[in-house]
Amino acid sequence: ARIAYSGLAEERAFARLNAPAEPRVAVDLPALREAGAPQPAADIVLDRGTGQGFAAHPNRSLLEGLESAGIKIDYGCRMGMCGADPVAVIDGQEHLSEPSATELDTLNRLGLNGRARMACVCKATRGGVTIDTKLDPHSLPVPVPEIPAVDMAVATGINRVVIIGNGAAGAAAADEIRRLSPTCAIDMVAREPELFYNRMAIGRVLYGRSAMAGLFLQGHDWAEKKSVTLWLNTSATAIDTAKQEVHLGTGETLPYDRLVLAQGSRAASANVPGDDLDGCFVLREASDAITIRAFRQSHACRTAIVVGGGVLGIEAADALRQLGLSVTILQRSSRLMNRQLDERGGEILTHYLEGLGVTVIPHAELNRCMGDTRLTGVELKDGTTLDADIMVTCAGIQPNIEIAQAAGLATRRGVLVDQSMRTSDPHIFAVGDVAELPGAIGGLWAVSAAQGRIAAAALFGHDTAYTEPNTLVSLKMDGIDVKGFGLIAPQSADHAILLDPDNGHDQYRAIIADQTRLLGAIFVGPPGTGSPVADLIERKDDLGPLLAELREGNWSSLNP
Repeated sequence: ARIAYSGLAEERAFARLNAPAEPRVAVDLPALREAGAPQPAADIVLDRGTGQGFAAHPNRSLLEGLESAGIKIDYGCRMGMCGADPVAVIDGQEHLSEPSATELDTLNRLGLNGRARMACVCKATRGGVTIDTKLDPHSLPVPVPEIPAVDMAVATGINRVVIIGNGAAGAAAADEIRRLSPTCAIDMVAREPELFYNRMAIGRVLYGRSAMAGLFLQGHDWAEKKSVTLWLNTSATAIDTAKQEVHLGTGETLPYDRLVLAQGSRAASANVPGDDLDGCFVLREASDAITIRAFRQSHACRTAIVVGGGVLGIEAADALRQLGLSVTILQRSSRLMNRQLDERGGEILTHYLEGLGVTVIPHAELNRCMGDTRLTGVELKDGTTLDADIMVTCAGIQPNIEIAQAAGLATRRGVLVDQSMRTSDPHIFAVGDVAELPGAIGGLWAVSAAQGRIAAAALFGHDTAYTEPNTLVSLKMDGIDVKGFGLIAPQSADHAILLDPDNGHDQYRAIIADQTRLLGAIFVGPPGTGSPVADLIERKDDLGPLLAELREGNWSSLNP
């Protein structure tokens, strides 16, 4: 259902939600630099790269501070996981918040621990901090690497590992294997021609001018530094479990002592008549974005349909809008992001998108795509027809299990694994989207990375039961902050929903909790609205006093 907005107050509230963040600090930084001041003012975080600054605040991330000062940097998940926004720390490291386990994992994967922080989650508890958004943090002095006390390859006789896939799960597995053993031979087979990149930001490839620039999450020399043999643009075609070999599309074979399947998933098609017409796409990989951008230009497209109103569908719609198209989202349920948002959260998000010119149609089911050889429109099951030059389907994923099935591994929807990510063959592990572990959430970066690390330890004999990592879902879209975690409504008598008393037309913050634990969170509003959620999740069970305050209506401790 859509909410009706009227009156001057509502218009002003919506204008605030759509307005860019204003700088919160005014300081003559050029004068400071001319004076040769090595340190910024006591309450200022100085970006040496641009000569600008912003006020330090313990509840605001460096990324939010940079945005408030109009400083643009690349970002992705806004949760410290993907590694898209490391910033070099020049001075004042001691004035920054302690990194969480998630941020440390990311910094270690990037080889930047001690040299940089992830801007999206790091906070300046006070001023006196100097960062540099223009400096590549890899150019800073390298900390002394930690040498494992025991080389696990030598200790176990497992000397050769093959990883199929170079996404989040495969990269995490490779990094952990190398941490455990400096000598183990690692072959990584990647079907795509690109190095590990930020899939959460491929919308920029649609509307941006720089194609893949800024999306890569590893340096060009990552494989060399990690002593990984990387096979880009190479398909794994078969697994010979008896000989313990992987057959490649090039005709070559790779022997393995242990094999890690991390080949991920592909986007599900619309699965209706006509979904193979020219102009019908999915958006899952960089190559999809490149193809859609080229098609829009060569055919002078004007209208686009996005099938699916989840996170990926909304981000695709926003990217197509920025590509100059008139966009309509078809959502089967009653609201957008129905797995992360309740009705109120969905209403605010819908209103924001409509303010940008995006049409949202709830309870919409696609019946067929219209056109002879090229898409001209779509028909819904209720008989409604819509013009469309482009259709992008973002309606779920299908794990790439074919190679595993052919090898005789146990599969259902995905490759079946135990709590250590081991498949029905004790020499083969599966992680990320291709793996099926009962009770585990799929399709999330944090889950894939955690599973990759668990499999890496288990293949050397250190079995550790999988535990669910931080599964906060964040919409990557400028101008609005949308975050969802866990439950979207109370599920039992001891659960309560706590509402921010300052909720209004442009902001909605709700927490689902029992007496001591956070069970769910929905935060929707202007940039920065959802900043506290990640901290709340990290604190887990230590929330009794804070929840008592929130029940009394005191939400000031969560305000940036």
